[in-house]
Amino acid sequence: MLEIDRETLSLLHEEACKYYPKECCGILLGEILADGERRAKMIRPATNSAPQNRQGDSFFITAEELMREEILSDQMGMEIIGFYHSHPDERAEISSKDQTYMIPGLSYPVFSVYRGCVTEIKSFEKTFQERTECVSEEEIKVREK
Repeated sequence: MLEIDRETLSLLHEEACKYYPKECCGILLGEILADGERRAKMIRPATNSAPQNRQGDSFFITAEELMREEILSDQMGMEIIGFYHSHPDERAEISSKDQTYMIPGLSYPVFSVYRGCVTEIKSFEKTFQERTECVSEEEIKVREK
């Protein structure tokens, strides 16, 4: 489950709308609780480094940027708990390409953005069941700050 406060969720909505019709992307920082629940405390927008002509349907975060964010999260006493991105003019579903790069134990919120407005958000996680990778939608719990 992904737990996120209203203010952080609002920032994610703004980010998704601001980059429309391109995909936005970024990193969720927070903590992973003993029961495996992920609690988002901060977003770190990332540069979409996909080729210009593919930014409407793809995103890519460079290893250098990811390393900087990993160092920053350590310094802040948090950890990377997931990665978010938007789907301009598409549903908030995880694509097969997205699934390829998912890391088990992290959250992957996807925002559907139509005409510059977020219309849907879903979050996904990758787990292993009997040695088989499974990707499923996870609950998003919105809390007051």
